[in-house]
This record gives sequence, C-alpha cells and structure tokens, in this order.
Amino acid sequence: MDAGTFKKVWLCHWESLYRAAYGILGDSAAAKDAVCEAYLRLWKARFTLSDVTGPLPYSLMVLRNVCLDAVRRQKVRKTLPLDENAPSGEATPETALMVRDRLRRVESLMETLPEKEREVLRMRVYEGMSYSDISKKTGLSEGNLRVLLSQARKYLRTHENDLKTD
Repeated sequence: MDAGTFKKVWLCHWESLYRAAYGILGDSAAAKDAVCEAYLRLWKARFTLSDVTGPLPYSLMVLRNVCLDAVRRQKVRKTLPLDENAPSGEATPETALMVRDRLRRVESLMETLPEKEREVLRMRVYEGMSYSDISKKTGLSEGNLRVLLSQARKYLRTHENDLKTD
C-alpha cells in the first residue's frame, strides 16, 4: 500500500482514534502519543492491511492495544521500590515503615510458593530478567514461564488478605 492510499483509508480516522485514546488514558498528550504509535504500527503493517475490511474497527483495536501498553507502563512506574533502602520520594517515615513491613510479609508469602514458581517470579520481578533470559537460565520454555508466573501471581493475589490481617 502506498502513502496516498494509506492516508485516504487510514488517516481519516484520526479524530475518532484520538477520542477513544483520550477516553482510555484521560490525558490529551498521552492520547496523541497513543494515536501516533497506533498509526506507526499500522504503517509498519501496511502491506498486510489490504485484507482488512473495516479500517476504523481495526484501527481501534490497534489503538486499544497501544493504550493498554501505555497503562501498563504507567502502572509499573507508579509501583513502590522493592529495595527497602531505596529513596521513597515524599513518603513519611510511617509510610516507609508500612511499605517495608508489607514487603517482608509478601516475601514470606512468596516462600510458600512452589520452588519453580518462586524462582521464576524472583528472576522476573526482583532481577527484571526478560522471558528469554529466564528461559535460557532455567531451561523452561517461555510459555511455561508465563504459566508459572501467572500461577504465582494468582496465588499471591488470592492470599493477599492474609497480609492485611498480620
């Protein structure tokens, strides 16, 4: 697909995509960035787009994925540091104490996980290793790693109330 056809078929939906992105992200600049990223992804896939019968729904699907990625990145940035010696910004001493206490309780809950799940979770969360690096180190496939991580996270979520009662 050439640039003229791309502009005619895909770029005419910019306003609808912007409104959708703004509705998801709630920020004008972030919405514009998301729309640009969606168009970049569409442009990179332009040679396969000729089979798409509905450009607007397809664009919205791509945009939704871009927005979800942005929301996930935003959540990761907002998480508290795992290192109890890390600077905590404007946290009060009481908040820092609560965070350290909660971290200790989460770590003790992690000790109840099966060994493989605990090992994979530590590599992924604490060490920040990629799936491919963990796969090379453990010999497990990336699919198995994702399953183990999912099971470990689910276990921690379901037992989270145990942390609040201590």
